[in-house]
This record gives sequence, C-alpha cells and structure tokens, in this order.
Amino acid sequence: MPIQNGGLFGGVFARGGADTSDTAWLQAMLDAEAGLARALERAGLAPAGSGKAVTAVAKAEDFDAAELGELAALTGNPVPGLARELARKVDGPPARAVHRGATSQDILDTAAMLLARQAIDATKADLAVAA
Repeated sequence: MPIQNGGLFGGVFARGGADTSDTAWLQAMLDAEAGLARALERAGLAPAGSGKAVTAVAKAEDFDAAELGELAALTGNPVPGLARELARKVDGPPARAVHRGATSQDILDTAAMLLARQAIDATKADLAVAA
C-alpha cells in the first residue's frame, strides 16, 4: 500500500501546513549540516569560509532525493549519502567541515526539530482551543 499525503511523516508533522515532503526533509538535513559547518568555523575547528561555502550549496533543489533514498538502503538512512554529495559540492578545504563530528542521528534529529518548529503555531492554536 503506497504512503499518501506527505510521505512517511506527513501525518505526524503536517498539521498547520508544515511541509513534511521529501524536499522539506532534505532541506532540513542540509540546514543542519550547514549550521554545523558554521558552528565549526566559529569554534575555529573548520577553515575560514567553511560555513558560507557549505550554506551556499545546501539547497535541496540541487540534490536528487530519489538517489539519496536508494543510497539510504545501503546505510539505513539518507545522511551518509547526503553528506558525501554535499562535500562533493563544496570546493576545497571547506568541504572538511561537512558532517565533521556529527552522527547521522544528530542530523536526522536536528532536521526533525527544524520541521517540527514549523508546526509550533498550529500546535499553540490547538492548545488554545482545547484549553
């Protein structure tokens, strides 16, 4: 039976118009990786310009979600393939900042929270009605 209405997590996160599509998940994972690169740079653990370089190429529309999904079958989740592809898109030394010190679970958890954040207003409204 095919999954409808926003993919695997659509029914969980889609309240209030939060986008839980594959593209939204992909962008959230990329945002997590870009945020990590910026933090590493600020901490002096990545070359100067790493945060900007990773952020500049972390655009979901430039990645093939279906291909990453196929690669996920090899590793159990899409993050390893995503991190490799993202690092390939970053020129030079800043590529070393991609996924440095993170686990796949770190990236997935952060992406989930970025998506959940989109649903906060709808949740607050539901709570107000319930109260």
